[in-house]
Amino acid sequence: MITVNIRFCSINDLEALYSIEKSSHPAPWPRAIIQADLATGRNNIVYLCAEWQDMICGFSAFSRKKRTLRVMNLAVLPEYRRQGVASQLLIAMEEMAKLWGCKEMALEVRESNYGAQALYTRFGFYKAKRLRRYYSDGEAAFLMKARLPLRVHTQKNPA
Repeated sequence: MITVNIRFCSINDLEALYSIEKSSHPAPWPRAIIQADLATGRNNIVYLCAEWQDMICGFSAFSRKKRTLRVMNLAVLPEYRRQGVASQLLIAMEEMAKLWGCKEMALEVRESNYGAQALYTRFGFYKAKRLRRYYSDGEAAFLMKARLPLRVHTQKNPA
């Protein structure tokens, strides 16, 4: 596990975020959307960057809807996956959720993204609903939710 520095993203981070986005999703967000979010705070979307040795290796995007923190994007460069970067971003989002008075977190995840589903389940998320043909390529998603505070479930190794 590596310990990353978490900070708010700015428009200066656009190229790094878009590069991570393209390497992480089969249907990445358009660069113009990320740029508009960062430049204007469009729709009150907040971006957090995860930095390791002065390089952005992951980011998250989220907003608040009533008492729910909506995770809209969580992406990590392939070479930094399974090193705790996404976990640290989830914990940072949880801290923001507490500041905003949120009672739960929610997100959508591709049905085929078993690694992400396992990560979210480890943090106490559960599959609330299957969303047919959710993504532009026709793939389904799971709506996953977790009550706050998050509860990390660790796997016990067999003795």
